Amino acid sequence: MKKALYALGIIIIGLLMISFPTNAEKGSSLTKETNFLFLVGMAVATLLGLFVLGLLVYMLFKYHEAKNVPRKRIKNEMRWEITWTLIAILLVSFAFALTVPTIQKIVTEPESYETLTIVGHKFYWEFHLEPGSQAAIANNRSDFLVFPRGGTLKLIVGQTYLINITGADVIHSFYVPDLTLKIDAVPGQYNQFWFKITEAGTYKFTCAEYCGISHYNMYGYIQAINV
Repeated sequence: MKKALYALGIIIIGLLMISFPTNAEKGSSLTKETNFLFLVGMAVATLLGLFVLGLLVYMLFKYHEAKNVPRKRIKNEMRWEITWTLIAILLVSFAFALTVPTIQKIVTEPESYETLTIVGHKFYWEFHLEPGSQAAIANNRSDFLVFPRGGTLKLIVGQTYLINITGADVIHSFYVPDLTLKIDAVPGQYNQFWFKITEAGTYKFTCAEYCGISHYNMYGYIQAINV
């Protein structure tokens, strides 16, 4: 039984690693860190899940009704209470220690950046470009862009952007999977996020928060170009 559980664990972790992006540095400046945290979290969760599953299977077979196994009532096992409390604290501390550097990178203001303001509407995205910026020049605009379904926004590879995002009506979520970028657009407040595209290409963005009947139409593309 133990060998079977070990084999199942190895297979699951192997499948997770195969499905994981092979080049973790492509995309945006946060792709490497975000993917690493995701992989560690999935590995820990998988191992814990397999451990609990193994205990359940063990209990089912060992204490099956048809087996004459002596049973005893557990009264006060303080050592076990302390043990799994300490394990939980260690796991949370481990996750905290791994996450802090990435959070600091997200919230630390860079020396130079261009501002990109995004407003989510039912059912389209509105992008405000900084006048005179490289992004404004690339898009041949000096004010803002309204993107219905399938529009393309041009951004510059290697340029750091400060995203200010809000919602005009209901909660939306600006989601670019290949750039590991996902920010909620909440009416009445602005959420901020710094990021930099590191690889030229075309990246699809969508709304990841159900916002109404035409929610599926809120998609478009970011075209990252070199200048």
